[in-house]
Amino acid sequence: MPLKLRELEVLRTIMETGSVTNAAQSLHVTQPAISKTLQQIEDQLGFDCFVRQQGQLVPTPEARALLPEILKALAAVDAMERFAANMRTLQSGRLSVAAVPSIIHTLLPRAVRRFLKERRDVEVSLLSTTNTEVIRLVADNQVDLGFILTPTDDSHTLSRDIYSSELICVVLMKHRLAGAKTARPHDLRNERLIVLAPDRPVGSLTRRAFEDSEVPLSIAVQVTQSTAALELVRAGVGVAILDGFAMDDLEATGLVALPFRPVMHITARLIWPRHHPLSLLAEAFLAEVDATLKPREMSF
Repeated sequence: MPLKLRELEVLRTIMETGSVTNAAQSLHVTQPAISKTLQQIEDQLGFDCFVRQQGQLVPTPEARALLPEILKALAAVDAMERFAANMRTLQSGRLSVAAVPSIIHTLLPRAVRRFLKERRDVEVSLLSTTNTEVIRLVADNQVDLGFILTPTDDSHTLSRDIYSSELICVVLMKHRLAGAKTARPHDLRNERLIVLAPDRPVGSLTRRAFEDSEVPLSIAVQVTQSTAALELVRAGVGVAILDGFAMDDLEATGLVALPFRPVMHITARLIWPRHHPLSLLAEAFLAEVDATLKPREMSF
C-alpha cells in the first residue's frame, strides 16, 4: 500500500526536527499520534526509518535515501494545490477560442484585453477560420469557445446570439456614393464589387440581395476575409459589401460605411460543446465579451 500524503509529511518532519515530540509540536498533533503513524510507515516500508542516538532519532541509510523522493512528492502536491487555487481564482490556465475573421478582428480584441488585464498567467489561443471549421472544432472539443456568423445551425453545439448587425457598403470618402444615405444593388450596378466568397454567410447574403433585386452581381474581386476587402477598397479597387462588424474606425482610414438595402441582418453567435460544461475561464471570458458589447449599437 503506498504511503499517504500525511504519512510523508510526518516522515519528513521527524527527519527535520529530530524527535517525535518536536514533530508532534510542528504538526499540531499529539506525540502518541506521531509514534503510531511512524510505526505504520515502517510496517508498510518493511524497514526501520530511524535509530535513537543520544536522545535523538537519526534517519537510517534507507530513510535518507528515501528523503529526496519524499520531498519531490510533497513538492508536486504543493504545486498541484497552487495550480488548482490559481484556476479557482482564474489566475492561470489556458483558454482556446476559434472565430471567423471578422469577429477575430473586431469584437474579440477588446474582450481579450479586458480578460487578460488581471490574469498575467493565463494564455489565450485565438484561431481565425471559417464558420464550418469553427463549428467542427467546438463540436470535437478542440477549442473551448467558438464565434461564428449566422445563419448557421449545428446539433452538436449549443449557442446564443451576442451581437447583430446589417450588411454595409464600404466606399472611399471621395467616392460618388460617399454622401448617400444608403446603397442598393441598383446603385452598385456599374461598380466594381469586392464581395466575400459564397461559402461565407455575408457572401451568401450579398448574392441573395442582388438576385432578389434582379440586378447582376458584377464581381471584381472575391475574398475570404473582410480585412482583405477593406484594404482593396482603400487601394481604390472598388466598393465592398461586408458585415457591420467591419465599421469600427473606418473614417479614420479614409473609408465610409453606408447602410446596404434591402436590409440583410447578420448575427455574431457564440457556440460551445453541447456535452461539456464551460470552464470557469471560459465563463469569465464570456462576461468580458458581454461587457465589451454593451455600448455597441446593434444596427444602423
